[in-house]
Amino acid sequence: MLAACAGNPAVVRLREVARGSDMHHDLHLVLEYVVGRSLHDVIGSRRRHGHHPFSESETRRAMAQLLVGASTMHAHGVVHRDLKPGNVLVGAGDGRLKICDLGLARSVVAPPAPPTDDTDPKGTPGYMAPELLLGEKDCGAPVDVWALGCIMADLLRERVPAERLSAAGFDVLQGLLEYNPKDRLTAVDALKMPWFAGAQDD
Repeated sequence: MLAACAGNPAVVRLREVARGSDMHHDLHLVLEYVVGRSLHDVIGSRRRHGHHPFSESETRRAMAQLLVGASTMHAHGVVHRDLKPGNVLVGAGDGRLKICDLGLARSVVAPPAPPTDDTDPKGTPGYMAPELLLGEKDCGAPVDVWALGCIMADLLRERVPAERLSAAGFDVLQGLLEYNPKDRLTAVDALKMPWFAGAQDD
C-alpha cells in the first residue's frame, strides 16, 4: 500500500524494505522520518492549555492537505480504513500533514483477499463509517471520507459551534458525514466546494 502511494506528499514515504541482520524472514520497512507530533497530540495539547483546537482557517488548510492526500490514495485504488488524528503526523518545521500507519489499508483494484472467519470490523470505532460498523464487507473510499469528516470536527471543538465554522464550512462537514456512502462527498468533490476556494490565501 505504501508503494502504491509513492509520490503522494500527504503520505509518509516508503524509502526501502530491508532484511533483518539475522537473514531470516524478518523484513523491515524504512520510512521517511517526520520530526513532529501526531495530530492527536497537537489537538490534545491545545485543549489541555485551554485553547480552541484549531481556527477555521487552520482547519481549512489541514483538511485541504488531508483531502488531497486521500484523493491521491483513492485514485491509486488504496483505501486507508483507519484515518484518525493519531495516524496523521504534523511536521514540526513546516506544519505539513502526513498520513501514516497503513496497516489496515487495502486495495480496491487488487483481487479480493481470501475470506477469513474474523467478522469484527477493523478500524477505530470513533472514526468508523456507519457501513463499517454495520458489518458491510465491500467498503471503499467513502469510509475514509467519513473518517476525514470526524477529523474535521475534532479540529474545531466537540460541539462544532456555529460561531467557529462558516456556512460553507458546514456544507463540507455535512457532505463528508453523509450517512449513506452513495451520497457522501468524494475527496475530489469536497476540494471543489466553495469553502476551499480561499485555502491558498489563508
